[in-house]
Amino acid sequence: MKRLLLATVAGFGLVGNAMAQGIDEASSLDFTAVVDGMELRLELAPVAVGSTGAAVAAVPDGYGVDRAAGCFYRLDGQVLVDEFALWSGSCDEAGYASGDGELRYVYPSGAPESFIDFRRGSFRAGALDGPGLMVSLQGDYKAGVFRDGRLQGRGEERRVSGHSYEGDFVDGRAEGEGALRYPDGTFYRGAFESGLPEGFGRVEFENGSVFVGPLHSGKMHGDGQVNSYDGSVLTGHWVEGLLEGDALRRWPNGVCEREIFSRGDRILATGVGCF
Repeated sequence: MKRLLLATVAGFGLVGNAMAQGIDEASSLDFTAVVDGMELRLELAPVAVGSTGAAVAAVPDGYGVDRAAGCFYRLDGQVLVDEFALWSGSCDEAGYASGDGELRYVYPSGAPESFIDFRRGSFRAGALDGPGLMVSLQGDYKAGVFRDGRLQGRGEERRVSGHSYEGDFVDGRAEGEGALRYPDGTFYRGAFESGLPEGFGRVEFENGSVFVGPLHSGKMHGDGQVNSYDGSVLTGHWVEGLLEGDALRRWPNGVCEREIFSRGDRILATGVGCF
């Protein structure tokens, strides 16, 4: 069985091109990567499978076996046929990666794209369990306290897309109180549920406008207020992110307007007395 291997170095990914090489299960690994103009060579001899060097009859479902220490490690629910992994720590009595260490592995070329996943911290039963860090080759990362391979409690997640979140996690998803920044500069602080803004919060837009009110599934939803960049204050009702029905806008000079919206479009504006 041939494997497609990519090279990386400690930290946040690969710079430049790596020489990929196919190897057989029983052969040694010898390949070179060029990183920041410097040639790095990695040579690994074949290793026995299992913590004691003895052959393991069967790999547990949902786990792989690394090629350095011979420990089982968690595949995060993805049963990958051709994974290639290196674990720097030790194995527990049952053969699972355990204690402090670093795990790197490459997804097979049959996945959307082969890339190296880098994990460092405290492991138990083959998964991060305790303070740790997760980094993908693309540069996405998660940091905080992990339980059974998922962020639990306070943590941080940043993506190369420009999204960043800092706050509470439950089973690896944003849940509780936190702050989320979007690629366009929009910033939300408030309540989260199942990974999305949910409940009361504050949205700061790049143009300086600020929404204060409830959100549902990441969208403004319910009675709220916008302090606009132009100095006006608009109070109204939002449905799935769009203004709907009557709204009142107060201008800095004391003038008030009644506005009517339909799916976010203003269809009527008339002067009224402020109240």
